Amino acid sequence: MHQPLYLLDGQQRLTSLAWVYRPESKADGRLIDLRFDVRTEEFVNPSAVQRKDPLLIPVSTLLRENVQFYQVLLQAGVPFDDPNFDAWTQRMQRVNNIRHHQIAVITYESDDYEEVAELFARLNKGGRRLSKGDLVYSAIAARWADGLDTMDSFHQELQDSNFALNREAVLRLMSLLAGTGAHHIKLIGAEVDEAALKEAWQDTERALRFAIDFLKGECSIPRSEVLSSPNVTIVPALLLHHRDGKLRPGEAQLTTATAGGCGCRR
Repeated sequence: MHQPLYLLDGQQRLTSLAWVYRPESKADGRLIDLRFDVRTEEFVNPSAVQRKDPLLIPVSTLLRENVQFYQVLLQAGVPFDDPNFDAWTQRMQRVNNIRHHQIAVITYESDDYEEVAELFARLNKGGRRLSKGDLVYSAIAARWADGLDTMDSFHQELQDSNFALNREAVLRLMSLLAGTGAHHIKLIGAEVDEAALKEAWQDTERALRFAIDFLKGECSIPRSEVLSSPNVTIVPALLLHHRDGKLRPGEAQLTTATAGGCGCRR
């Protein structure tokens, strides 16, 4: 049975290279127009005026297999007897040699998603710090076509209601509701398919709406910044989900105490 591989780091670089090789492959239909100036050996993102310069050669042309450089120069209006003809041909050849550049690939084999997530976080220490939650969101987006838009829309709803929550806390609740335990990284497990993700997310939205109404109404907490921890929402959300939004007598006080004594009215 074929075992799929997952790319943890280098996706942006590989995607950019793919777009240069095949500009038409860009999903939004906007072509990547990267040019090579044979006179200066510079790569240029041309302006409308520069696109008219025949010596700014599209890089996608130079990267084609079996490209004939002399034809490229002739089409650009450079005759054989031009003193720069040979030098410019060699420069274009060097660009084409990028095709043969070897890229190092390190394969990490593990069935432990927690280990993979930790590796992902370590690899992404440069630039914007990425978390395990980012990995889970990316995996969900890969399995559920509208997943990222759906989740982003709900997070925007939370922000608009002054109750923006840490994404990892939301994923932790989602994992509990999906039956994979408190470790949200297990949402990446092969057994959690698109249908299961949709159902778990719908339950998560419903549970959090219950919890936010409870925290705002029963606890007089107007916004999420007041919470000692974003995880405070998980306890009432999980309980209210199982209680269909209605707590039994005495459970409100017990819930607020279990949630960490967040200054609720008694």
